[in-house]
Amino acid sequence: MAPAVTTVVYAHGGGRFGNQFLRFAHWLAWAMECENRTRIIDLAFWPYAPLFATWESYPGCLYPLQRSWIHSLARLRRWTPQQIIRHGEWRMERWIARGARRCPGVAAVALNDAAGEEMPLTPEMFRGGARAVVCSGWKFTAWAALERQENKVRALFKPAIEPAAISDAFVAALRQRYDILIGLFVRRGDYREWADGRYHYPWESYVRWIRDLGALYPGRRVGVVLTGDEALPLSLWAELPVVPATGSVNAGGHWFESFLELAACDYVVSPPSTFSACAAFLGNRPLWPLWRSDQKLSIDQIMPRHIFDARRDAIFSIAVQ
Repeated sequence: MAPAVTTVVYAHGGGRFGNQFLRFAHWLAWAMECENRTRIIDLAFWPYAPLFATWESYPGCLYPLQRSWIHSLARLRRWTPQQIIRHGEWRMERWIARGARRCPGVAAVALNDAAGEEMPLTPEMFRGGARAVVCSGWKFTAWAALERQENKVRALFKPAIEPAAISDAFVAALRQRYDILIGLFVRRGDYREWADGRYHYPWESYVRWIRDLGALYPGRRVGVVLTGDEALPLSLWAELPVVPATGSVNAGGHWFESFLELAACDYVVSPPSTFSACAAFLGNRPLWPLWRSDQKLSIDQIMPRHIFDARRDAIFSIAVQ
């Protein structure tokens, strides 16, 4: 008799795209090491599924990949008016959590995010008990598994054809002009409050860092792909080799294009952020951390193992967990 398969449903937890990308990566790596004894359905990633080729085909975010009615439900959600989705998701999350506790054979695990509660995932977890487990909360982690399964996980996040075509053409044109491409992510909007504003750097710091980058590669044509979460005052860089990403507010494209264009650069420079760290992971590119506003950039600051080095870094780990 084949061993019983436990279905784990990740209902919700933790922030926007960068956090959801990283959390799904953890769940996927964990499921890969469960010897086909567990399958994961990540409801929290449904809004982002159309951006990736695999999850566009399997929008229910079910792994191991297989046909299921859950994909039809996810497609239905995609065509549901946004005002209904916003209200319905709030109810759905709580309905799933409440229902899991009351349904025979179904268990519920809810982390206390405010208290920083974390649950490291192991291959033996959830076996031999409930046939289904509903999880909610942010820090379900499988760091060791993610490092081991890095390439297999990355392959599941190949971008969908349309955003990839836009970003590929943009980067290919820049490669004709520059020897080195550096992606610089400016995070300011919500960073005015997050972490007490420690990483809400002034524009002058970003101007200085771009000059630093050019000076670190004498004799090389260095181009900087610039993007962020608000309009960029491009006049500050009028005499510098700066090009706004197609997904930047200035260029007017979809934000996901900026994510892909950061991933395609030779380095990703950024304050602590899961968005930039996950872009570096997707492109398998080094991450160059911006720890403080007066930092002088140097080559020895580079993190070659992107999210894994970021997670171990005393400062960047405030975002990458």
